[in-house]
Amino acid sequence: MAKSRFLLLASLAVCAAASTQAQANSAFSTQVSAVVPTICKVAHGGDVTDLGGSFGLGQITEYCNAPGGFSLYVDYAPGTLVGTKLLVGQNTIELDGSGHAAITEHQGPKIVTSDITVTPGKNGFDSGFLTFGVDPH
Repeated sequence: MAKSRFLLLASLAVCAAASTQAQANSAFSTQVSAVVPTICKVAHGGDVTDLGGSFGLGQITEYCNAPGGFSLYVDYAPGTLVGTKLLVGQNTIELDGSGHAAITEHQGPKIVTSDITVTPGKNGFDSGFLTFGVDPH
């Protein structure tokens, strides 16, 4: 009986040592990474409304996930819309006929929805197109 106890204790000691060795050898780590593309969009919705000298153009929604932020701009036909005032949210700009104007700068990723109002310059609306865009930083 003493011999069988010794074998049993020896077997348990070997199993414990093997288990400890297996745990030491099976330590691992996993690293997961992903690449999220920069997506920037602008969407316009709503009807044109006459505000008596100005016109409501509905709302614009800016979306950009660029970590460095983004800029909202407007493009239009060069040589047109001189003196036209464009109000986007709390930002007012006066178009100079260059065909491009910066409207807002945002720090970090955001989703922003703003009302748009336009007041014609002395030549009225001599261009039918305003195109809004977003540039990531």
